[in-house]
Order: sequence, then C-alpha cells, then structure tokens
Amino acid sequence: MKILFRELNSVDKITSIKELSSLLSENRLLKEKQDFLRLVYEREKQGNTLIAPRIAMPHAEGISVRKTSIAIGKSTKLINWNNNQFVEMILLVAINPADEINNEKLIRIIRELGKEEKTVHLIDSTKTNILRELQKI
Repeated sequence: MKILFRELNSVDKITSIKELSSLLSENRLLKEKQDFLRLVYEREKQGNTLIAPRIAMPHAEGISVRKTSIAIGKSTKLINWNNNQFVEMILLVAINPADEINNEKLIRIIRELGKEEKTVHLIDSTKTNILRELQKI
C-alpha cells in the first residue's frame, strides 16, 4: 500500500480533497481522477467521515483506483469539515476493490486509528513519524 503525505495549502474541505486527489494522481495511483473525486463527493453526502477529533477520512472505492492507497494531508490551520467541525489532518483513502492484500492492511490501519490515543499522537507527529507509524501497522 502506498501512503503519501502533503502539507496542505487548502483551507476548506473541497480544495483539501482536490489537493490530496492530485497527490494520488501525480503518483499514478488513480486511473481517472475526476471519477474518483465524484465517488468521494458522493460518499461525503452519505454521512460524516470524521474518525476522531481533528481527523477526517474521506474515501472512495472503485475501478478509477489503480492501487489502494492513502494520501495524508496535514494543515497548520483548522479546516471546516462539516458545519463547524474542524480538522487538522485528512486521510484521503482510495480503495481498489480487487487489491485484497492492500485492503487488508488498510483495515488494520483503520482499526488502529479508531483508538483515540493513536490519532492524538498522529496529529502531533512530524511527517516522518506519521508515515513510519502507519507503515508499521
């Protein structure tokens, strides 16, 4: 599984998702960026993707994804995610339904992120530590 990181320049939900989608696309992890974005926006309409205080995990599954991957964005400013719910870190998850090995790793990562002490630690970590922590799960 590919895990990428970018310091976010975006200050809102939509541009943050676009910025992280571009990171996935630049690394050839998406077949069709616009289709992936459409799927992410559809999923966002279905319900909240906040997974912990200050962390959101927008995601989409589909054939527009070459390889299951995560684009992590960290901002120095609070991003208004949903009606005054603010985040500092976004984990944009791209899921290829046929990528079974990486999907199993993704499930392990999501379970770990369900632990509040893990998410608080990640928010306060540096880029290198964030990537190292997620890779070793």
